[in-house]
Amino acid sequence: MRSIYSLLIIFFFTQTLVSAQNTKAEIKGTDKALSVTFHPLFLLNNAIKVDAELQGKKSLAFIAGLELYNGKISDLYRQTNNFEEPIDDQIFGLGINLAVKYKIDQSEDVNSFYFSPGLTFRRLDIKVNGPAYYAYLQDGIEYYTYGDVKQSHKVNPLLIYGNFGRYYEFNSVVADIYFGVGYKVLSQNKELLNTRKYHKAMFGYNYEGPTFQLGIKLGWQITK
Repeated sequence: MRSIYSLLIIFFFTQTLVSAQNTKAEIKGTDKALSVTFHPLFLLNNAIKVDAELQGKKSLAFIAGLELYNGKISDLYRQTNNFEEPIDDQIFGLGINLAVKYKIDQSEDVNSFYFSPGLTFRRLDIKVNGPAYYAYLQDGIEYYTYGDVKQSHKVNPLLIYGNFGRYYEFNSVVADIYFGVGYKVLSQNKELLNTRKYHKAMFGYNYEGPTFQLGIKLGWQITK
């Protein structure tokens, strides 16, 4: 994963230096350039993320996107609890992404460097399936015990971010490389915090705090 991120950073800054040495081409874009892009790195977190972008000659563009989470939690997380016992947790839910884009040094139709502030709201359902501590009531008294459980934990994180990036279009094929920072806020589910550690990593489903953004979007320029 680190090697992928390093290559993306090197590629982005290499293209920045090349662009700075070239003469700006005449802008030929329309006021209704539409593209659809896909985030392949989100597959590692059991998610499909797609963005639609509307841009034109002016420096402002608009982005709306959708995320779908569905499947076994496995790729980025250890599938054992703190006692190295196997678990079989699942993730379900969706997210909505809204952003604006301020294009910088736009040239060659829709190609440009840009800054993009935005936010992503997610409604996630984490299905805990396996050994864990859990509470139960008996005769009005709350007890804690340990054993196999099947629980559903709802989390609704909100990510606020700002990305810098480079948008490429070549023969209607789009590659959008970006990096940035953000902050994720949510009302934590205390029972989930005591049961699993999905809040520890920056990419965690119920992580809260500052985040680093880095990725690539691939897709199709429908109109330009």
